[in-house]
Amino acid sequence: MQLQTGNFITSVITEKPALSSAYDTPLNAYDEAFMSDRQPRKHWEPMLRGMSNLTNEEMLDRQRRAQRILREDGATYNLNSDPLTPSVWSLDLIPNIIPTDEWLAIEQGLAQRSTLFDLILKDLYGAQELLRNGIIPSEIIFSHPGFLRQCHGVTVPMALTNCSYMRWI
Repeated sequence: MQLQTGNFITSVITEKPALSSAYDTPLNAYDEAFMSDRQPRKHWEPMLRGMSNLTNEEMLDRQRRAQRILREDGATYNLNSDPLTPSVWSLDLIPNIIPTDEWLAIEQGLAQRSTLFDLILKDLYGAQELLRNGIIPSEIIFSHPGFLRQCHGVTVPMALTNCSYMRWI
């Protein structure tokens, strides 16, 4: 039996498999968990070992419980802007495990992006140099329903920590 979680398909079996046989080899795709010789990547070994102890029913039970929790908590998204047809989030039971060195680079990029967004928001609600210099077209900002004109001139330290500002980014 195969359990599909996101783009990751896992063969779940009741006996304890070798780590390298825990799921089918992806075709024409990079395999996050295994190297080309089907040996587990070092940073995946603990997760794969833990998964190998689970039966089909235990994996399916975890999937059902996760979906139930998301549904009960109202964790939805709406791609069609139709408030009557939101979709419940899909949760991948198998996380994307990222090695430390790769995460450090991602973390640095996220921090840089956060700083950039903070500076953009401070400018848009403050001096508006980005608009005045034509770097951002003013019609994009002023026509956006998430832009709060009444907040112009309000000074907020670390604007991105206030979630209401994030609605329109």
